[in-house]
Amino acid sequence: MLKRGLFSAALEYARTVGTIVNQKLIGMIMALAERVGKSVGQKIFSHGLDRALGFIKNAKMMLMFPTVWKWISEDSFVFWLGTEILVNRRAWMYCSK
Repeated sequence: MLKRGLFSAALEYARTVGTIVNQKLIGMIMALAERVGKSVGQKIFSHGLDRALGFIKNAKMMLMFPTVWKWISEDSFVFWLGTEILVNRRAWMYCSK
């Protein structure tokens, strides 16, 4: 709730006064804007990319299962990895708008 208030206050300030010059405030607003701007699909894909990077870093698994390289190069597999993580963590509410 506080973040939403900060974002609303910053928008109103920018409309009435002009440019915001405080770097700390700009950083906070940019972080909020990125979070708000992500769609559900983008969040799922982001989680999938994190999981795929974990696979790549695990050298033993990559040696045992060389087909994982091929799977990771497919967007649909990376998206599936993201949905699998969210289901296992029961975090679907995190992705809701």
